[in-house]
Amino acid sequence: MNTRKLKFLIPVMAIGLAITASAFTSMEKSHVGESSLIVGYVYDSPANPCDQKLVDCNETGENLCYSEGQPVFKMEGTSCITQLRRD
Repeated sequence: MNTRKLKFLIPVMAIGLAITASAFTSMEKSHVGESSLIVGYVYDSPANPCDQKLVDCNETGENLCYSEGQPVFKMEGTSCITQLRRD
């Protein structure tokens, strides 16, 4: 009888341990390097308000980001509202 309980409890305990371990493990977020180009968006025309550009910008810099004299924005949903920044 004890061996039946033990044979049942070992897999249950292993599954419980795996679930507990996965709950406390955080996934590593990919970081954008300082020299990496990211996709930004510039105002092109009323027909194409968010035109993609590869820029060296991020969201946390000190200075506003510009590409060819135009401000560069981040796409949020279907609009380009938040201006990107540059260190």
